[in-house]
Amino acid sequence: MPNIAPGLKNSRLLATFAASVFGLALASTATLGQKPSGGRIVGNIDGIAVDAGGPHIKGWACQQGRPESLTVHIYANEGANDAPKGIFALAGKADLDEEPAVDAACKDTVGRKHRFDIPLPGAILVKLHGMPLFVHGIRVVGSVENAAIAGSGTMKFPDAPPVRHAPASYPRLTGRTRALTRIRACSIRVRNCRTSRGALIRRPRLPPGSFYTCWPRTARSHPQN
Repeated sequence: MPNIAPGLKNSRLLATFAASVFGLALASTATLGQKPSGGRIVGNIDGIAVDAGGPHIKGWACQQGRPESLTVHIYANEGANDAPKGIFALAGKADLDEEPAVDAACKDTVGRKHRFDIPLPGAILVKLHGMPLFVHGIRVVGSVENAAIAGSGTMKFPDAPPVRHAPASYPRLTGRTRALTRIRACSIRVRNCRTSRGALIRRPRLPPGSFYTCWPRTARSHPQN
């Protein structure tokens, strides 16, 4: 065995130790610098349902391989990545429970909350009704495109729900009264009516949908405007 001077031997040990530490530091840096993996955006618009609460859009969206629930953006006329860009309508969350088929498409066995059911407010529908509808999933990691999901552009924003519903019937007037009552179609016998513009009509024929101010036949005098 060769005879190594103590000083040289210590130098070699220090060099070996330094190389080991440097290698560990590089490995740690590489590990910390890795970006979380995530696949592409997938999903589907199942349809637009209308119930007592108004219209709402249903479907699912996810980033493949990720358990997080996505934010979804809804656009009108064109998608967010089109030129010209579509009109942003509103955002929602795909955070409802899903079925095994969606689990498989999302490659997710942990999160399992990728469905959405988003109300479409009447104020938005007034402006956007009749325009094609697009839904984009917003990625949670990586740099993949915030893609429009399947079904985008194939359906349209529905009409806004009516602000009020006309009652099925109107109450019958009884007794002697001077009060003015505005009704759509008088179901009582009347002597005189005024139109909404104030013109006096004697024994009018009242077509459905017209607005008149009517007095019962039993009234002795007519109210003054």
